[in-house]
Amino acid sequence: MIFESVQDVLAVDNDYRQTQIYELKKLGLPCVIYGAGINAHCVADVLVNNEVGYVFAVDQEYITDITSPPTIYTPEQCDAKYDKYILICGTAPGFPMDVPPQFKNAVKLVYLMGENKLDKLDEHYINEHLSEFNLTLGFLADEKSKRCMLAFLRGKVAHNPYELIGLADKSHYFLDELFQLKPDSVYIDCGAYNGDTVLEFIKHYGENGNQIIAFEPDEENFSLLQKRTEFCKNITLIKKGCSDAKGELRFNGGNTSSSALNINGKVVIQVDKIDNYTDENIHIGLIKMDIEGAEMAALNGAKETLQRDKPVLAISAYHKPDDLITIPQYIKSIDANYNLYVRYTYSCVFTLSELVIYAIYDSF
Repeated sequence: MIFESVQDVLAVDNDYRQTQIYELKKLGLPCVIYGAGINAHCVADVLVNNEVGYVFAVDQEYITDITSPPTIYTPEQCDAKYDKYILICGTAPGFPMDVPPQFKNAVKLVYLMGENKLDKLDEHYINEHLSEFNLTLGFLADEKSKRCMLAFLRGKVAHNPYELIGLADKSHYFLDELFQLKPDSVYIDCGAYNGDTVLEFIKHYGENGNQIIAFEPDEENFSLLQKRTEFCKNITLIKKGCSDAKGELRFNGGNTSSSALNINGKVVIQVDKIDNYTDENIHIGLIKMDIEGAEMAALNGAKETLQRDKPVLAISAYHKPDDLITIPQYIKSIDANYNLYVRYTYSCVFTLSELVIYAIYDSF
């Protein structure tokens, strides 16, 4: 289905997730959630709320990494326990499209959107901010962006990500269809995690070209980032987060991609402004941000850089319910000549994450 406006998103009365639950109950087979991490537990919450029983299962090599309850089975144990069962995907990214062969007695693979209690982007929120979402829709520079945004919102309302599959890009952040990066410009990675995106950048543009500045505040992640990029001579690693001022913030640490700022976090991290690491002697060509909800603060801390260099921006816009409102409006307030695009990454379609706003300056 193609939606033409934000109002269309709200007009369709169909909750895909509840339809899936109805089908699971109708089949009456045991349910096995493939995975045992955050995504799997979000799926489990949906099953509990709908009085559907389940067990967790992971491949044998991951069993030793999991030390806390509940009981987790291997595929072989699932096959021994059940003659037939439904396999529910609880992994992301890198999801399978068919039943993985190690689950021999699974008769069907189901994708069920999990229950994220922190996600406030729902029908009520969209309806309350209808004019603001429509303003963002009007900012978008091409039809694909509009379709991506509306399909994303519809996915949130109807718990149905399938409309995004045909729109999603397999490349993450570095889209040749939207922009080309000049060889002498600098790439800034805010939220470099363990170096995954830096390595993707190097693979895309080559290791001997652009200078790279990578920010990562978490101790474990930073250590991995150092090890994975030690071959690169053009990189500067900064063990800090990005914000709107130099200082300290509390942080949920840990070796995951979703380590995040939290006023109750046990880890204190250093943060700083991007503007404190740039000047007129270098040209910033691209800034990528995936910093778990701190994107607006980091953009504020990069205001001088944006005004001076007009870099391409690739900003994650799925951590907060107002990301699709505040981020586009802020970028347009910096310079109205920024063209805005929305793209979605194929690897995370079924979790409705990895929505990215691209801002590309129109120099006429």
